[in-house]
Amino acid sequence: MSLTTRGMTLMELMIAVILLSLIALGFSSIAMFSHMQMITTDRRAKAQNEATFVLEHMNKEIPRAIGNIATDGANRVIDTRQIGGDNAVSVFIDMPDTSVGAAANTPNGRRDANDRWIAYRFNELTHSIWYCPQCNAIVGAAILNSDGSAVCASCNPAWGTNDINTLSDHIVAFFPPVITVIDAGPPVQLGNSIDLDITARWNAAQGVSTDNPDVRMQSRIKMPSVSVN
Repeated sequence: MSLTTRGMTLMELMIAVILLSLIALGFSSIAMFSHMQMITTDRRAKAQNEATFVLEHMNKEIPRAIGNIATDGANRVIDTRQIGGDNAVSVFIDMPDTSVGAAANTPNGRRDANDRWIAYRFNELTHSIWYCPQCNAIVGAAILNSDGSAVCASCNPAWGTNDINTLSDHIVAFFPPVITVIDAGPPVQLGNSIDLDITARWNAAQGVSTDNPDVRMQSRIKMPSVSVN
């Protein structure tokens, strides 16, 4: 009788241990899953913040573009060609009028000697979006495009050498900016807005994964002071 009772108690103990192990394993899995979800969400938010910051910077500066594409010429108002083999966008912006009697820090709404080129450049090797607040337009075949428009090959400060003009180093893709076509019929006219497509990743040096998420964002930036006719 005692052996039977003892055997049943051992069996019950084994069942209890197995049940407790399963319960503990379940709670552990839930906790681990929740922890991974929290990490992924946090990293995704950080990647989104990187892309958002870059787009907000562009949305602040690019609308200052000024000029007439029809009269000033192609690539003399906004230039979407590559810089040093990197996807880029250069913009001729309206700067404050520094002439005598001009309102302080107020753009005058016309192209003049006060205005200048700025540019954004994506360097794939460093996963960086670089910003050039002032392109140095140096006369010379190596510096000017074939049509004479300024190339931002030389920047002040120099490209990628200063944290001041590195907006983010978490970027894995910056597709060539596209100037919106507003008239598809001949002759094709380029509109006064630009489409941008950017992808940021928490760790840009590694491939995308569950714990290394990326975020793709797009934005259309209008340039109210740019004319096409």
